Amino acid sequence: MLLSLWEYFKPNWGGDSAVAIATHVPTVIQQQQKQKQQQQQQQRQLQQQWRHIEHNMPYLFRLCGGVAASANARRRLRQNEAQRGSSGEG
Repeated sequence: MLLSLWEYFKPNWGGDSAVAIATHVPTVIQQQQKQKQQQQQQQRQLQQQWRHIEHNMPYLFRLCGGVAASANARRRLRQNEAQRGSSGEG
């Protein structure tokens, strides 16, 4: 493992690769930890958003149901008016 790290970093830094490895590896570890923290934070935000959506779901369903019901009512009203109009004129 150490030899493969040495071979990996040797061509990239030229001079004293041991110093380069010693200074680079901690920054890589810090970057990985930072990415992991960001991912965890994003996951928490998504979970909070989803809980908010689930909490409001009954209201959203009532709202959507109301919109659908009013659309159906308007459609039925138009059909009834069309039937009355055609039967009244005929």
